[in-house]
Amino acid sequence: MMTRPAALLCGFLGVLSAAAAQAQTSVPYSADPAWVAAAKREGKVVFYTTWIVDQLAQPMFNEFEKRFPGIKVEYVRGDSNQNLMKMITEKKANATQSDVWSLSAGIGELAKVDGAAKLDLPSAKEITDDFKDRNGLWVATYSVVHAPAYNTNMVAAKDVPKTYDDLLDPKWKGKLVWKRGDTTGSSGFIANILLAYGDQKGRDYLAKLGKQNIIGYSGSVRALMDNIIAGEYALGLQMTNVHAVLSAAKGAPVKWVPVDPVAMSMTSIGISKDARHPNAARLFVDFVISRAGQTLMKDLGYLPVHPDVPAQYPELKPEQGGFKGNVIRPDAIDANLAKWMDIEKELFP
Repeated sequence: MMTRPAALLCGFLGVLSAAAAQAQTSVPYSADPAWVAAAKREGKVVFYTTWIVDQLAQPMFNEFEKRFPGIKVEYVRGDSNQNLMKMITEKKANATQSDVWSLSAGIGELAKVDGAAKLDLPSAKEITDDFKDRNGLWVATYSVVHAPAYNTNMVAAKDVPKTYDDLLDPKWKGKLVWKRGDTTGSSGFIANILLAYGDQKGRDYLAKLGKQNIIGYSGSVRALMDNIIAGEYALGLQMTNVHAVLSAAKGAPVKWVPVDPVAMSMTSIGISKDARHPNAARLFVDFVISRAGQTLMKDLGYLPVHPDVPAQYPELKPEQGGFKGNVIRPDAIDANLAKWMDIEKELFP
């Protein structure tokens, strides 16, 4: 028999998925007719994606396929580590299957095996340098703000942590949770603390936090949010703030809190070096980062990176929400991830 929290969660997710499925945008987008014709001859594009299927991926695929009939988007869903390992394995075996990929980390590893193509896309010229690779291997699709989120039925307003020191209160021992071993979870939290406090003070703080017996979660951050909504956990660290807002808007008992400074990351998109459908791949990526694609991102509640497309919920971004953020770029992740993970192994066994 389904429990009441699980039933509420299933109902909420059904409403959210139905709303996302109907999302569309009328913002114009055009591409070179010869390019479109070549893409249609290829007939499809294969996307290894970290995107949440019902909440973002399927609405974007529907919009692209509507605008370019005859080009089908096929996808493989996984987190960054899963996608990365799959692509590297395929590349080494000369059996690349992906045309397009999205990653939040690990792009440097993909580049080492020559698995990422240089991007030469009209829409990329409209994206600011903060949100694209200086070597041209990736461009961001949306930014992400990571902060604590909690179940409002389980955490009283007076107990909501306002600072990182508040997380050290004995009442939180054994009640905090984060995604383990990933920059969208524990590693990203550690990176942000080191940036905020400096290396030594940051390590000192993390050593204290390690005594709080944080629960490690192995699923996706979205799945962890769903478990918080269902009452499995009280408070999650390094959660995605837009997930909390989208969920709360549909009646879920969840809120996020902007503890200064929050960690900020981005989900990036790129094209495989040996893409089997290169024209369709370029067209799809160009559409996603165009004003039209970014407007759809905004309408779905995500934080667009296109400078001409504002966020649907401006308070989710530091400049409008009145909080501070540390941006952790994919290249910084590639350079420092091993260090962050070593700290996690040492202080959060």
